[in-house]
Amino acid sequence: MTLREFRERLEANDKQLDLSEWGGCGCFSGDDDVSLVGAQRTGSAKKHAGDEVRSMIRRNRYVSPIKPWKHQAKALKQLHKKGSALLWADVGIGKTKIAVDYALSKGFSKVLVVGPLAAVGVWRNEFYKHDPHLHIVTSNDVATHDELLPLIHNARKQPRSVIIVTYNALVRFVKLLADSYVPDLFIVDESQYIRNYSAVRTRRTLAVARSSAHRLLLSGTPCPNGYEDLYYQIKAVHPGILPPTVQGFRDRYCRMGGYMGKEIVGYKNVKELAKKLAQVTIRIPKDVLDLPPVVDQIIPVTLEPKAMKIYKKLEKEMVVDIESEGKEIKAEHHLVKLLRLQQITGGM
Repeated sequence: MTLREFRERLEANDKQLDLSEWGGCGCFSGDDDVSLVGAQRTGSAKKHAGDEVRSMIRRNRYVSPIKPWKHQAKALKQLHKKGSALLWADVGIGKTKIAVDYALSKGFSKVLVVGPLAAVGVWRNEFYKHDPHLHIVTSNDVATHDELLPLIHNARKQPRSVIIVTYNALVRFVKLLADSYVPDLFIVDESQYIRNYSAVRTRRTLAVARSSAHRLLLSGTPCPNGYEDLYYQIKAVHPGILPPTVQGFRDRYCRMGGYMGKEIVGYKNVKELAKKLAQVTIRIPKDVLDLPPVVDQIIPVTLEPKAMKIYKKLEKEMVVDIESEGKEIKAEHHLVKLLRLQQITGGM
């Protein structure tokens, strides 16, 4: 399958799996109202969606110090209704903010977050910004996993604690985290990491999910290869939504073909699948941000004479090569030249 065919397949799949068809169950747009149940739908209520969520969560004596955006307030309200969910939100939506507000507004005493190494510090900073008095332990606090063990034991004794670890640390301490720490809320960041059951991190994540009262999975691309990637993620959120086995999922929702009939070539019963997913999924597309179109800005830069001479020479060589080679351009060769031009303008 070529890259173009793969993209067309994904685009076709996205059009088929329309969660918005099921209304408030799982998908919303920027025009949806965010008012609380029983509140009058006035222009003022729509304008101050974040204030409404704050009033909703004030029962737990938590007031978010950072006012949520309208779509974040809407997602938080849905999370309070669902309890556990897959937050399927595009990049830039602010998934971390939604998850932190949910954890603190519900008053969970033990929160466990697992994610990639690069996200550990981000989660710690977000929790501290919303509540500087939290007892937070992260895998970045220690040099080795062995040093993390006593910190986890100490976190168990705290009235309110948050443990933030990488997938590798979760694999190492799965029994301690699942059986001893027993999180009230288990947050799985970049949940597409657990789409394959053959990966140890998937099996360990599912083990912790089974011991957690509430599960919240976050991802901007939960199914990069197809709907089958959602199977174990949905299992982590709610084991009973989808068929009990992967084979059962394929029999019900996948069209098989290709080599020996073992390749997924399409999907069936898509509306039924969308209805099931909407029960445990909150889908937030990027268009809810109502951003203006991208505007390219050209900034003139005057290079010093030596740099300009090198730039002009390299630029001329590239143009000559393009004109001489026509359509038979070696992309990697010219990409390197473009990189060199960028380096020159950057002062290297």
